Amino acid sequence: MLPLCSSAGRWQGQQDSPLTTEGVQQAVALGRRLQRSGIEIDAVYSSDLLRAKRSAEMLCSNLGIPTSSIRVDELMRERGFGIFEGKTRKEVEVTFPYELKMYYQSNDASFKVEGGESRQELITRSIKWLDRIGEEHEGETVIVMTHGAVVSSLIRELLSIPYDP
Repeated sequence: MLPLCSSAGRWQGQQDSPLTTEGVQQAVALGRRLQRSGIEIDAVYSSDLLRAKRSAEMLCSNLGIPTSSIRVDELMRERGFGIFEGKTRKEVEVTFPYELKMYYQSNDASFKVEGGESRQELITRSIKWLDRIGEEHEGETVIVMTHGAVVSSLIRELLSIPYDP
C-alpha cells in the first residue's frame, strides 16, 4: 500500500499538507475516547508537519489541554519519499517505474529513492527521539502525533517483525 494522503491520492512524505476531512474526524474521535477514559496526559508531542500539529491541537482542545503546551519536533516527521512526494500513484508509476519497483521489492533497509529517506534512517531518528522522550517522561503518559510510516517502522523494529516488501 502506498503512503498516500487519502483525499488526494498523493505521496505526502515530508511535504506539509493540511489535515484531511478523515483526519479531522479521527482526531475528534480520539479526543472523545481519551476524554471518556479519564487518563491523565502529562505531555503532548507532535511532528512539525501541519497535518500532525493540527491533529494534536484538536486533541488538546477536546481534552482541555492548552495547545501552547504541544511540543513540536521534526524528528517525528513522516518518512521522506523524495522524488515521489506530491505525485499521484499513476504519476509515480509512469515517471519512476524502476524506482517504484525497487521501493517495493527491496529488502535492504538502507534503500531510498532519490532525495528520500531509507527505512533505517527513519528508524534511527525515531528511536533517538523515543529514547530522549522516555528518559524525560519516565512513568508519565505522553501523546505523540506522528505519521503512518513512523508508527509502522517503529512497531516492526521494536517487536522484531521482519520487513516484507
